[in-house]
Amino acid sequence: MVGTDFGLLSGDDASALAFITHGGNGCSSVTSHVEPGLCRSMYLACKRGEVGAAQTLASMVARLTAVLFRETNPTPVKYALSLLGVMSPRVRLPLVEPADGTRDEIAAMIADACDGYPEYMIGKMCESAQSRRAVAV
Repeated sequence: MVGTDFGLLSGDDASALAFITHGGNGCSSVTSHVEPGLCRSMYLACKRGEVGAAQTLASMVARLTAVLFRETNPTPVKYALSLLGVMSPRVRLPLVEPADGTRDEIAAMIADACDGYPEYMIGKMCESAQSRRAVAV
């Protein structure tokens, strides 16, 4: 038996929402490196019992998670963070940068997240997208 101060964390982004919904305390998340605000908001909505809101947020998190795990970690995450202006996508051997198709998918997912949830995103790509939308209005 464990005490109340013992926390259970998932290590799997894909099942984090279900884990938290069933009493887990959180997730040691790869996706949260790219979408920290979105992952946090999903977690908080779940904890507040706002299941519909949590599921809506989880849909975007799940889509990005799927793309981030297409190739060996951490190369897709580094590439995503490079698009956001946070770091270089370069990796050392034996790792290689993501394939062109994976890079295209990551860029599309980041653009979708910036369009749908700009307030939850980090980095410069979303800031420039918000600026372009403000000028167009």
